[in-house]
Amino acid sequence: MTLDWSRLKHAYGSASDLPRLFDEIGDPELADEAWEELWASLYHQGSVYTASFAALPVLTDIAAGRKPGGRWQALGLAGRIVVEEQQLHEPGYVQARYPAAINELHQMTQNHVMARPFEGDEDDFLYWLEHLLAFEGVPIWRRNLRRDEYPVVCRAPYSPRFAGRLPRSCRRWRPGCTVWPSGPGRQGPQTI
Repeated sequence: MTLDWSRLKHAYGSASDLPRLFDEIGDPELADEAWEELWASLYHQGSVYTASFAALPVLTDIAAGRKPGGRWQALGLAGRIVVEEQQLHEPGYVQARYPAAINELHQMTQNHVMARPFEGDEDDFLYWLEHLLAFEGVPIWRRNLRRDEYPVVCRAPYSPRFAGRLPRSCRRWRPGCTVWPSGPGRQGPQTI
């Protein structure tokens, strides 16, 4: 069954243009502009739309290399969309509605976060951790793991104790790492 994109909305109205954009991101001559338009349509200044969630299976196919396009762009966009799930849906909606896509996105993101060496800076690392936690359905951290806003203490088996931003030593993050958010009203500890 083919999805009727015209029945869905993105930042600029009808999502009927999304199939064209998905085709264009696979064309090296059109890809940069198409990705820019796709990001602006599906994740406009942090807002998400009905078409954003419907695009997750397509973004998964691109990230997995089954469809042409920028694999990291697709994985990053899918992560940002899922991080903002609660704008339109109850927690767990995305995991229940798109389980295969979420499982695959989770695995790809986990592989990226655990890569040695991690490609990117500390802010990039935090974004990817947010994506990973969103794919896992962890509500407190998926939107609260923000740069320079919430000091944390990480007691990963490979990392020294620290407070503040995630240092390079925490690039050895592994599933099961426990973090303690600090500050007023913060819950903790959270095992990620």
